[in-house]
Formats: sequence, C-alpha cells, structure tokens
Amino acid sequence: GRDWSVKSALVRGVDRIDEPIELRSGENVSDMHVTVTPEPTALVGTVRTADGQVAAQHYVIAFPVDPGRRIGPLGSIKAVRPDTDGRYRISGLRPGAYYVTVVGDVEPGEWFAPMFLDALVPSAQRVEFSRGETKTRDLTISK
Repeated sequence: GRDWSVKSALVRGVDRIDEPIELRSGENVSDMHVTVTPEPTALVGTVRTADGQVAAQHYVIAFPVDPGRRIGPLGSIKAVRPDTDGRYRISGLRPGAYYVTVVGDVEPGEWFAPMFLDALVPSAQRVEFSRGETKTRDLTISK
C-alpha cells in the first residue's frame, strides 16, 4: 500500500537518475545500482477556475526548476489530471525545486518540450521538496 520511488540510479558510481542511460549490445551493466525508497515526495491540491468551479479537464504539470533535470519521461517531469472534484496528486518527484502549474490546451506528452516548459515558468508556482515530504499547492486557472 505504500508508494515507492527511485532514490538513485548509480552507473559506474555516478547518479544518472535524470538522464538516459545508453545500453549497448554485449555491454556489461553489472555496475548499475538502483535504490528505491518508501519515502516518496508528493504534491497535492485542488484545481479551480477563477470563479471557484472545478477544473478537472486540465493538466497539472510539475517540472524541475533546473533545466538540466528536465529530461523527458524519466520521472523528473510529471503531469496528471485532477479527479472530478478538482483534486490532484503527483507522487515520486525527487527532492529538489520544482515549478507547478495548470494548463488546459495541451497534447499529452507536449510537456516534455523545453520551449513549452520555459513558457510555463512565469505563471508557475515554485515548490521545494525534501525526501518523504508532501506539499499542498492549490491552483487557480485564470482566463
């Protein structure tokens, strides 16, 4: 019943959790060590319109403040839809500083594009996590 998240992915002694690892045919990967933890971070809250209505058809996106950690679908960028009551939960973010924002008109996966994320920064909230911490950020959609 617990959420688990990856704490580190060491390859040859270097944490490569935020970057792709290229594996070649015949290459020995016995020096790879992945550590998981039962203490994931979580971001929770509600999404509403400026007049207080539930906004379940939008996406909540969390992405690292550090552009060097914004590496595709490896876990550093998360997007979820709120439930029918406007509540959302993003689990498994690594400790560190993130931006969180809500968007409506977006294609699934578009949030991995660097230019798209850069455009979201001015309207995003900043949140910082330590291991195992849960933070609450309620989001309002302005038109």
